[in-house]
Amino acid sequence: EEHAAEAYDVAAMKCKGGKGGARKVKLNFPASKYSELDSFMQSVGLEELVMAIRRQSQGFARGSSGFRGVTHHPNGRWEARIGMPGSKHIYLGLYNEEAAAAKAYDRALVRLRGAAAATNYSLTNYKDELQAFELDTSTETLALSNGADGILKRPAPAQPLPTRGKPVKSPVTPGTR
Repeated sequence: EEHAAEAYDVAAMKCKGGKGGARKVKLNFPASKYSELDSFMQSVGLEELVMAIRRQSQGFARGSSGFRGVTHHPNGRWEARIGMPGSKHIYLGLYNEEAAAAKAYDRALVRLRGAAAATNYSLTNYKDELQAFELDTSTETLALSNGADGILKRPAPAQPLPTRGKPVKSPVTPGTR
């Protein structure tokens, strides 16, 4: 709870002008607690500050590593993977150094989620990946506007669809005659 209260305080000071700002902001802790962060908060935008808070969050399990998306593998190396909804993972590989695995995770996550990615390091380190995400998004949008959504988005139907009211014959497989 203390970490959440600190995160609120930092965001409130940035948004509502606390500490060095003109307006008073009601905080959970004394403003003096954040004196070391004051110059950082003034040097970054709100979005970058929120991402920095998310990177420091205690709300996400990090396993055997101090980094998101990185675990210590039984063979002594560091495994990077992205967790997906439904207990699925995207495996990114094994790395000799923990930081290298964290950067691989960040690069892949930024390509997948863009600026919304909760990375281990600052998003400013991943300009190429952000551009690739934007290009992928704009290409997909263009394809969707041209009617290619079936190619890009939808999986093939599980069963053949009827054509103009006529039943479609299912393929004959050996042993089903």
